[in-house]
Formats: sequence, C-alpha cells, structure tokens
Amino acid sequence: MIVRLLDGRGAAIEAKDLGPLALKGITNAVPAVEIIYQHDPMALLAKLPFVGRQAEYETLTQRFSDARNGRGSVVLLAGEPGIPSPISRTRLTFRRSVAFTFPGLHRSAGLETGAPTRTNVLRHGDCPASGAVRRRRRVPARRGSGPVGERSGSVCFGRSGTVSDRPPVVGWMRVRNGLLVGGVALAAVAAVGALLYVASAWPFASGGARLQYVAVGDSLTSSGSDSADGWVSLYAADIDRDLRTNTRVTNLGEYGAPSAKTADAVEHSAAVRSAVRNADLVSINAGINDFHFARGAFISNTCGGADNQDCLRALVKEFDANWDRLVAGIRALGPNAALRAMNIYYGFAGEDERSGRFATLNVYLAQMNAHIESNPGGPLTDVHRLYNGADGADDPADKGYLLADKVHSTAPAHRATADAFRALGYAGLDNDANGVADATQ
Repeated sequence: MIVRLLDGRGAAIEAKDLGPLALKGITNAVPAVEIIYQHDPMALLAKLPFVGRQAEYETLTQRFSDARNGRGSVVLLAGEPGIPSPISRTRLTFRRSVAFTFPGLHRSAGLETGAPTRTNVLRHGDCPASGAVRRRRRVPARRGSGPVGERSGSVCFGRSGTVSDRPPVVGWMRVRNGLLVGGVALAAVAAVGALLYVASAWPFASGGARLQYVAVGDSLTSSGSDSADGWVSLYAADIDRDLRTNTRVTNLGEYGAPSAKTADAVEHSAAVRSAVRNADLVSINAGINDFHFARGAFISNTCGGADNQDCLRALVKEFDANWDRLVAGIRALGPNAALRAMNIYYGFAGEDERSGRFATLNVYLAQMNAHIESNPGGPLTDVHRLYNGADGADDPADKGYLLADKVHSTAPAHRATADAFRALGYAGLDNDANGVADATQ
C-alpha cells in the first residue's frame, strides 16, 4: 500500500527490497520493502513536487521581480508549524527559484544544497569599488543565545542615490522553537527598507517626471488576484521603464461593480471625478459583472420570456448605455488624457460549452464586446481574444489564466494583460514616439 502511494516520486523516496513476505490470512506472499530513513528532511523536501501554495509562491516571485525593477514591498510568511510546514515548503521552493535565477547570489549566501539550516540573510554581494557605502550587519550565527558572528549581509548605495544593479536582499528567520515567523526581507527589514526606499525613487533620480494614471472599473481593474500585483501595477511599471517616468497609480476599481455603478461614479463621485480630471492616462473596464448577473438568471431559468432570454436582451441594451456614459464622462473630465479600454473575456466558456449554454450566452457577450469596440474612447486591449482565442471558445482556465472562481486572473494572466496594454503603444503620452513621455520634455 505504501509503495503504491509513493509510486511516481522517482528517486525522491529510497526503498530497499526485502523480498516476498508471508502474511497470516493472505494466501500469496506480498512484496515487502523498507523505506530508507532520510537524515535530512529538507533535502527530501527539495526532491518532492511542489503541491499547493501556488498562489503564495507566485506572490513571492512577483514581489522579487518588482524589487528588481525598483518597486519595493515587504512580504511576511507566517503559518502553523509542521514537519515540514507548508510555509517552509513555500520558502524552500522560492529559494530554489532564486538560486536558479541568481546562482551567484545563492552561493555567496552559503545556501547551496546541503548547507546547514540556520538564520540566513542572502547578501547583495560585493559593493562597487568606487564611491559606495557598505553597510554590514551582525546576525546570529546560530539559533538561541549563542555567540554572535558577522556575516556579509551588505547593502550597497551609490553616490548618485541609486542602488547597484544586484539582486535585492532576501531573508528569513526562525525563533528557538523553529516556528517560521519571518518572510522575504523581514530578517533585514531596516536595511531592506532603506534599500527599497532609494529604489522607489529611481525615476526621480533619473530625471523622470510624475505621470498620473487612473484606472476605473471593477475587480478586474482593482486586481482581483490573490497571487500577484494586478495588470494595472504591471502596466504602470512598464510605462516607467519605457517612457522614463514615475507613474502614480490611482486604482478606482471596485469589486463587484456593474457598469451602471462605474458610470455613476464617473458622473457623481467627487473623488473619482477629481482623479480623472487630473489624470494623464485613464484605463477603463466594465461589463463582466453585468454579464455574470444575467448568466446566473439564465442558468436558474429566471431570465424571463418564453425563451428564458429577456434579461440577456435587457443586459445588452443597458450595458451599451452605461458604457457610453462611462466613456463620455471620462472624456468630459479629462479631454487631454490618454484613454485605454479593455473588452470582456468569457471565464466560464469551458463550463458553459460542456453544459450546452455557451452558444446562447456567447451571442450576448459578443454584442457587448462589439459595442465596446465601436466606442472604446481610445486604443482597445482585446482581452477576449487573449483569454478565449480567435473564435472566442477557448477555456482560459486551460491556459492557467483563471483562479478557482473562474472570474479573476492569475499572475500569468495579469502579466499577459499588461503586455497587451503595453503593445498598444503610447499615443497621447509620447506622441512623437521618441521614448520619452511628452510631459518630461
């Protein structure tokens, strides 16, 4: 039984064949094996597949990437102890990912396979030789109240106020009972805080001007992902790199908002109107909640009409009016702002195809998207094609683009969406296409 449970683990679990074993009450002898004891459970853990905690792992990798690009944050990993704990496994998997991407960083911190587990601070490495300040920190050489030793946990700051182009400090710590209480950057929080503060000021150090970006919509704009920054933040970071600006994001996405509420906010909310009025760039999305509300009524056979489609017909009519109000309101408030829009993807395409509902529901979604395309207000990001393919029938879950709710996006999908927005170019922000935002020239 145990052998069958461990089947497929390859060389991760070592076993010794003991030959057939006669058991009372069983006619034929059964194969017997001995599981060879692993003295280093963490080494065994490194060999086993990573199961679960994928969202947490994606968050760590995204935050690490953000730090590399000058957008700092602090992440705390905390959880119940285990043997090993799920948090320990998440940390180990992330550590191995860092080792693969930055092998020099990994080796310099003494974290090669087989290195003893202790309080670790992954170091920046050697500072540039000229004009840099090297900060060294004293950290415990082992847990408990033993002697204190000095390790090379160094942070490098150049004279220009920028940070040397090296991997960010990453660390963790344990208390005496072994419970993981620290997370990425927590072991060196003071040094890392200073480092990330300087990194976040990079666009100003390089002469970049501030650009106001306002994102208006529902939870697809507010992020909706528990695994990583949403596409809005990723797109803003792309703008910073491409146009040498410092983009300030005001994310006005509201979870669960139908298109009517989004349009009403642009027309009547003082906060929203003020933000849009002062924006250089505005992105909009709306309609996915409208579609899901009507879809639910259709599935429950409460949509109305002899064909159970009255609410779907009303959906299209009402959405078209709300979308036009949304675009007109933003154009009135910010006539000189660059406007970007996105259409609506079909998260339940696979499920509805299997249930026989897709053909009916897709007709109405297609009408909603056709109206968006007829009045986008500016360049349009075709997320429907991105998620659902050219024929609109692809299941985005098969691409790994959706969370379990089949509505909100995973980190790869957010990245793909940001890339699609970036591919639209920067008309209205860099009209002469010289790679510098017009406001900075």
